[in-house]
Amino acid sequence: MIANELLPNYVRLPVVNRAEIKQLNRSSTKIVDGVVTEVFERLSENDIAVLENIWGLYTTDTTIVQNVITAFMSEWDSYPSLKMLHTWWDSLPCAFDITHVGTVFAHTNARRCDRRIPELPLAT
Repeated sequence: MIANELLPNYVRLPVVNRAEIKQLNRSSTKIVDGVVTEVFERLSENDIAVLENIWGLYTTDTTIVQNVITAFMSEWDSYPSLKMLHTWWDSLPCAFDITHVGTVFAHTNARRCDRRIPELPLAT
């Protein structure tokens, strides 16, 4: 669990959706042949069940959700280039649909800038 940067006194799981919980690993530092090594191990079924229960505790309280959205947009707007994008987006006179190809292009570009962004789950 990670402290939630947008919601003080809350934590978050480092996953995008509930299904990713099963893919999490536990890391620990061990000495292997005299060398300090980080070892990754799969979570146990019990660990997965606990984290899925935690996922179920996430609130859908509209006030809290709105506070998170407001905090996120404040952080977003603290970057001049993203603020410019936000202003442009809000000024569009009409709505449009984003295609799957557009989603892939945007995601690929975002991952080019930050490799920590998780892979895009593609539906077939």
